[in-house]
Amino acid sequence: MIDSRPERIGTPLVRRAQAGDRTSVAELLRLSRPLAERTVARRCFDHQMIDDLTQAVLLVVLMELPGLRCPEAYISWLLRIVANVCCKQARRSTCLQTAASRLAQESLAEADARFVEVDPEEAAVRAEIQAHLRIAVAALPARYRTAVVMRAVQGHSFDEIGETLGCPRELARLWYFRARRRLQRLCVADEVLAPVPAT
Repeated sequence: MIDSRPERIGTPLVRRAQAGDRTSVAELLRLSRPLAERTVARRCFDHQMIDDLTQAVLLVVLMELPGLRCPEAYISWLLRIVANVCCKQARRSTCLQTAASRLAQESLAEADARFVEVDPEEAAVRAEIQAHLRIAVAALPARYRTAVVMRAVQGHSFDEIGETLGCPRELARLWYFRARRRLQRLCVADEVLAPVPAT
C-alpha cells in the first residue's frame, strides 16, 4: 500500500517540482491529491463536486507552484488553495444554478423557433425529442448544463465557458465532456424516454 500521508511531501520534492522536473511534479500531485480530496470533502456538501473541486485544486497547484516562495510551507499553501476553491464554488453555486436554468431554457426556445413545421408527424417527433432533451439537460448539475449549452448550442470556446463558470479552461472542457456522457446515458434511460404527459 502506498503511503500518501502529508509528511511524505518533503521540501526537496517541492523544490524539484518547482524546478520543472516532470517526475517530481507527478509525484507531488499524486501525494497531494488524497489530502486535497479529504479537505474538499469536509468543506463540500455536494458529493458529486468533490472530484471536480479536487481537480481544480490540483490545477491551481500546477499553475501556481513556480511562484511558491516558501517550499517548506507547501502543505499550508495547498490547504489555502483548497479553502479558496471551495469558497469560490460556494459563492457561485446559487447564482450559477439560476443562470444555467435560464440559459438552457432560452437556448432550447431558440432551437424550437428554428424548426420549420412542414409535416405534422415530423413536427410531433421533433417535439418529443426536444422534450426528452429538456428532461436530460435539466437533470444535469448546473455546471455541466452551462458547459454543454454554451458549447454545443451556442458555440462558445472553452476559454469563454471557463470565464463564465469561474474555472480554468481545462476544467470547463472536462465538465463539457462529462455532460455529454451523462446526456447520452440520460437520453436512453427509461425515465427520460418515457412518454411525456400532454400539457
